[in-house]
This record gives sequence, C-alpha cells and structure tokens, in this order.
Amino acid sequence: MLGEIIEGEMRLNEFGKVVAETYVWLETQYSYVHWDAWVVMPNHLHGLLVVTDIPGRDDSQMTDIPGRGSDSQMTDIPGGGCI
Repeated sequence: MLGEIIEGEMRLNEFGKVVAETYVWLETQYSYVHWDAWVVMPNHLHGLLVVTDIPGRDDSQMTDIPGRGSDSQMTDIPGGGCI
C-alpha cells in the first residue's frame, strides 16, 4: 500500500512518499507541531507527534477533562498509556 521492505530497508512507493511529505509538511505548516519520531511502514504509519502550546488557545478550562488535571495521568483516559 505505502511501499515494501527490501533487504531490511523501507522503500516508499508514490503513496508512501505522499504520506511522508504530508507529515513533514505538518511540522512546517504549524509552529506548535513537532515530530519526535516517525516511520512509514508498508501498510501504516508510526509516529510520535508533539503538540506544544497552541497560539491563542486557553487551556485553563480543560482541567475537567480526564488526563488533563494537574494530578491526572494518561491512564485516566480509556486506552491511554497503552502502546
């Protein structure tokens, strides 16, 4: 779908190249989006996307959302913290 692994190396096809270019574009388009690590696999993508402070966003009212409070953990969110 996105490419294939040949001799232990991922070789992207045209669809895989579009996916990779789009993910690079996200980081250049939005100053608050950064990729920690990512890899395109033959039929899916793995990535760690870091979203920092979003300009103009007020997070002060988001403390009642599970996982957002000062004493909350990702495990408070169903499925959170699972890899």
